[in-house]
Amino acid sequence: MIATSKADIRTTFIVVSLLMAGPVAMVCVGFKVLQPRAEEMWCQENLRTLDTYLALYAKENQSRYPPAPTWCDALVTFDRHGDVARYLVCKTAGPGKCHYAMNPDATAGDPQGLVWLFETNAGWNQYGGPELLTSQHHRGRGANVLFDDGHVEFVRVQDWGQLRWRKKDETPDPPATGPLLNTDTGEPNR
Repeated sequence: MIATSKADIRTTFIVVSLLMAGPVAMVCVGFKVLQPRAEEMWCQENLRTLDTYLALYAKENQSRYPPAPTWCDALVTFDRHGDVARYLVCKTAGPGKCHYAMNPDATAGDPQGLVWLFETNAGWNQYGGPELLTSQHHRGRGANVLFDDGHVEFVRVQDWGQLRWRKKDETPDPPATGPLLNTDTGEPNR
């Protein structure tokens, strides 16, 4: 039956609109639910790619990785195509040249379960420990970490105390309390 009167057309429009609203709402909710996971995955892929660049760097430098105080400079200089710079930036972190830091106490390929690269606020050649780790890029839920054995993991804030920052034969790990100061601005990290 085809609607012919204004009332029939209005009723048909309302019914069709309501029928379409359900699937549209589910898609919108789905995007809202999936967005944080997509952001985590983006940063995880950045860390995997940085791990590959670091391994290639070591292969061409007598199995030596870049020194922590100059690791960003070393990778950018090593990269002949200029691609590495885009993997140093987390899309959700805002402006900055690099949103990752290196743990100077870890060595890749020496699997002891140590944090090697991790998310931090914007800076360059950042290195240190848990004081630089930030959950700011992922709505305060956690941060991505590249471990010395090459695997990448999203670590929730409540599990930060379980992260290992130093080798077993060294002094105890410092507590993972979260970031203290932004190395670019000197302001407290949030």
